Amino acid sequence: MGSTGLILSSVVNHKIRCLLDLTCDQYVVANFIHHWRRTRGKQPAFSKDIKRNTGFDLPEFFETLKSMDGDVVKQDENKKWSTTDRWDQYFNFEQDFEEFWEIWKKRGNRAKSLEVYLRAREVVGKEDLHTAAKRKVATVDELKYLPHATTWLNPKYKSWEEVLPLADNENVKQDGDFSATTD
Repeated sequence: MGSTGLILSSVVNHKIRCLLDLTCDQYVVANFIHHWRRTRGKQPAFSKDIKRNTGFDLPEFFETLKSMDGDVVKQDENKKWSTTDRWDQYFNFEQDFEEFWEIWKKRGNRAKSLEVYLRAREVVGKEDLHTAAKRKVATVDELKYLPHATTWLNPKYKSWEEVLPLADNENVKQDGDFSATTD
């Protein structure tokens, strides 16, 4: 395959790519279909949208798409492409957002926070993001000092990587992970 550009500003999540046993080209194509359907709810106007967002020419794109048919992408009876449950289990983050929103004390604009959460989840896993959010919330004395979710979630700043002290009820395990203790 040719050189591949990445859809919009996303990156390849190699952990998930390997779990799905996809090549980088296949990952980019599936990600494009998933993104496009989620954000626009329709089929892309193929030639210009595909080239601009993936770096693929049309024949290259469809060759890659057909190599995954039925696995992580599928075509319905109307010849429209979408991702399968196998892909969606890693990339349907709306339910995960609800958990995050409760952790973050519903601070900020919910709709914009969901949008930024979806972008953040493309570069960081749920557990890492939610654990960092719990730690951040625990360090704030008053809710007014907790940044809006859109600011904290912005992938440009990667605030979830901020090193914070362990909370009183957390212990460090042998593998470097931490968890809350129940006394």
